[in-house]
Amino acid sequence: MTATIQLTNASSDLVSFLSSWASGFSTNYGAFYGATPGLVTNPSNGANDYDTWGAGQSGNKGVVIEGSFQYDLNGHDLNGDGDFTDPGEIAPNDLVGTVSSLTLGTGYSQSSSGISLSQQDLVINPDAGNPSAAFDYAIYQFTVNSSIAGLYTYLASVGAVIEDTSASDILTGFAGADTFVLSGGNDTIGAGGTGTYGFQDGADTLDVRDWGAASFGDLTVYASGSDSYVYYGSNSVLLEGIAASDVSAADFLF
Repeated sequence: MTATIQLTNASSDLVSFLSSWASGFSTNYGAFYGATPGLVTNPSNGANDYDTWGAGQSGNKGVVIEGSFQYDLNGHDLNGDGDFTDPGEIAPNDLVGTVSSLTLGTGYSQSSSGISLSQQDLVINPDAGNPSAAFDYAIYQFTVNSSIAGLYTYLASVGAVIEDTSASDILTGFAGADTFVLSGGNDTIGAGGTGTYGFQDGADTLDVRDWGAASFGDLTVYASGSDSYVYYGSNSVLLEGIAASDVSAADFLF
């Protein structure tokens, strides 16, 4: 029940990337693609298997999901109570199946040959299993409102593993329990726009195994005003809004 977020050079300042991503993104209400039906803009109820869904304007920003899924237009209300919340029930307009990746990028295209992005800026591997209601809500927000807010709701519900680049990154987390994988460089973790959070002491974790640190005693922690720095060799992370006295071995994976 955890999503993995893979940063690229384009999203290494994750705070700015997420804050500005929806600017310039305009939905086309989405399209599905599968080998047998081809490109479908009005999917029939559960009749076809799709491996791609995407939304965006040609040549501009877009969002694409990949996997093996169907689109359930009517839903399945097994006991007829109308709430679609009981085990085995599927709400209307939900994806059914599996999703392997959700990608934000540029150079969106959709045609009879498929749906793609020429540049992948941020790749999210969703939690395993069927798409959840929160994931479906994220797709709905992209499709109807050209909004990234549903993605924040989804990441809050499952938690995220946020993988930095090898450079110095500006990272942010979400409302759930997150793990920041720090591979090197001098990173910063802080809050961005609504729906994002800095390092949450007692909930989030810093994975510094790629630094080579073997124990908390290998690290140097010191205060910088109301923030704290953690150092090991040439690597560091600035935890905005976290007092140095609150940083402990429990915050790390070694």
